[in-house]
Amino acid sequence: MKREGLFLLGAIASSLLAAPTPTLFYRITEKTTLGQILGDLTRRTTAQLRMDEATRTFAHRYTFPPHMVGVTVTGRNAGDILAFLFGAGWEGSPLPRELRAQFPNRQLARTPMPVVVNGKKLWTCNNRAFDWKWEKPKGGPSGGIITVWLRVQRDGDLVKRPPIDLRPLQNEFSLDYLRDRIKTLAGIYFNFDPEWHQNVPYKLLPEYKGQVLPSEPHIPLFVRKMRALFGDALDKPHTLGEWLSLFAESLNEHSKARGCLWKWSCSEGASPIYTIRCYAHATNEP
Repeated sequence: MKREGLFLLGAIASSLLAAPTPTLFYRITEKTTLGQILGDLTRRTTAQLRMDEATRTFAHRYTFPPHMVGVTVTGRNAGDILAFLFGAGWEGSPLPRELRAQFPNRQLARTPMPVVVNGKKLWTCNNRAFDWKWEKPKGGPSGGIITVWLRVQRDGDLVKRPPIDLRPLQNEFSLDYLRDRIKTLAGIYFNFDPEWHQNVPYKLLPEYKGQVLPSEPHIPLFVRKMRALFGDALDKPHTLGEWLSLFAESLNEHSKARGCLWKWSCSEGASPIYTIRCYAHATNEP
């Protein structure tokens, strides 16, 4: 059975797979929504699915990030499917396989929060958008009760924060300077991982093509390059999550020739630690 945006390969009888229970298969496409998968799970399993209205509305609009397009999700039950979707893994990861065991923090969230800045939908937040639990209360549904909820704000942050105004932003300001400004204005400092990887060897940057500079400098990201992507959106207040998404997207353009994949995330807790991380590399070296 094929639906708009969702290839449901369906529940296959145990006699075909020599398995004790049916298996669920979902092939994710560019148009697949989380709501379609959740809706199908409620029809095909005995679990009862619960969401508040905000989560339900968002899930029905939620389409998957580019690195998840083409992935097939399989499981014996709704819990298997949701544990996969609401987790993280190596699907679409550019990190070399031999480094993955050593750097598990480079895994990509399978359902991260997309952040919209100046009308652009950015996939540079790596915080999981959803959380869930599966309970089997006595006297409840035979498949238990599964509750799904949004775990982050719409800007990807775990904490709701007021907008930060960085004006005036001059073209020669570097990303490091903006990091210090955010620390001064909001009391929040964010890290880079690897720290100096944000700077790119000048020979890899098209604006330096044909030039020969002494000492082989590594060039930071300047506001000038951010403006090429986001224009006058830089001259408006944004929340911390929006700024981090904007910075990561700008870093991806700045380091495109090096093959970087920059995203940001934050740790759990009331005072999260924020990090913009390259998910393609694990050292500062080019």
